[in-house]
Order: sequence, then structure tokens, then C-alpha cells
Amino acid sequence: MTRARVLLVEDDASIRRYVGMALEELPIDLVEAGTLEEARQALAGGAFALLLTDLMLPDGSGLDLLARLQADPALRGGARVVVFSAGVSTGVREQASALGAWRVLEKPVSLAALTDCVTQALDEPAAGPAPPPTARAPAPSPRDVRATSIDAHFGGHAALYDAFRASSLAQFLADIDAGDAACRDGDVAALRRQAHSLKSVLLLLGADATSARARTLEAAAASGAAGITELAPLWQDLRSAVLILR
Repeated sequence: MTRARVLLVEDDASIRRYVGMALEELPIDLVEAGTLEEARQALAGGAFALLLTDLMLPDGSGLDLLARLQADPALRGGARVVVFSAGVSTGVREQASALGAWRVLEKPVSLAALTDCVTQALDEPAAGPAPPPTARAPAPSPRDVRATSIDAHFGGHAALYDAFRASSLAQFLADIDAGDAACRDGDVAALRRQAHSLKSVLLLLGADATSARARTLEAAAASGAAGITELAPLWQDLRSAVLILR
């Protein structure tokens, strides 16, 4: 049986690992790209059945990629497109739909929702956008973070959760170094990207309160009203909370 090719455009290594582990049992070949340029090169190199793309990427927005595919149907081929990002506003959903996105899958996404979306995208005939996904279940209780996170996001697969948690904890030191460097360099955009990446990973781990810190920092950096001096205390608060998790 021919294996479907799926392109994942995601700059966060932790999220790429999660998607790879979540989809490893499906009959697909998963190709990863960390930037818009890498995605364009992959698309130019062969046809894909499905494209999963984040919105916030180092060299632009995932919406830029959708616009490129709309303008160049040959580059898109028969690929169905799913926007895979966190905190997607109504306006962005409408933009994505207008640019040909089949569905918006909002991070953090459960194992079941992710596999269902990919399976449907590959099995159903391409006949236009699907209905929006149902709302996510309430956040797991903090009294049993591991168990509730396994149920909420990993389909009951404890080993998958433990493997993802171990790889994420190892990655946190690099994340902290990157955030520290952004503060030293006065790079608000880099600090915003770091907060954005941590936000989704922390939610998947069940660290809702720490994820909320990351979300606060991301929003403050995105507002344009705060410089590094104002953002640094928010980063230090998030930094301390992430280190506690290790």
C-alpha cells in the first residue's frame, strides 16, 4: 500500500517530536520543516497529501505559505492544508479559510484529535473545508497532573507521555539559554517566539499555570508596547517556573 506523504512545518523541536510520536502508527511518511523556506523546498521536491503548518515561524507566518500555495497550485498539488497553531483568533481562522485551509487544529491538541484529523484529511475526498473541531475538554486537575495529562492529550498512552516529557525536560535548558540570550540582546521577537513555543509544550505536559506565564509573556511581547526592560521580569518568572519542572 502506498504511504501518504505528510509535511509538518513547525519550528519547535518538542512539538515536532510530539507529532512524530503521535502519528508513528499511521501509514504515512512524515517530512519535517522548521522554516517557510524549508517547507517550500520540500514541496518543490515532491507531492504531499497533507500539510500541517504552524503560524509563527522564524522567517514569517504560516499564512504566507498558504498564500504562496494559493498563488501556485502546482506547488501545492493535491495537498490538504491544516493550520496547526496556538491561540488562533477568529480573524486568523477566516484568513486561513480564505487561503484554502481545510481545518484549524489548535494547540495543545490531544493524541486522539490529532490522529483523527490526519486520518480524516487523508481518507475523505477533498471537497472543501471541514466543520470546525469540537471544543477541547477542560484542563486536567492539578491534583494528578500526569494522569490527567495522559488522558487529555495522549489518549491514555503513559509511555508516550513519559517519553515526550523526558525529551521536553531535556530541551528546557536550551529553551532557557535562548530566552536568556534574547533578553541580553534586547530581541523582543526572539523572546516572543520562545514564550510561544513553551506555551504549547507546557500545556501538553499538564503544567497549566506555567503555560499561562508563557502566554502572558507572549502577549506582552506581541503588544509592541513593552521593551526588554518590561519583559525581563516576566521572563524571569517563567524561567523559574520551568526550572522547577526539571
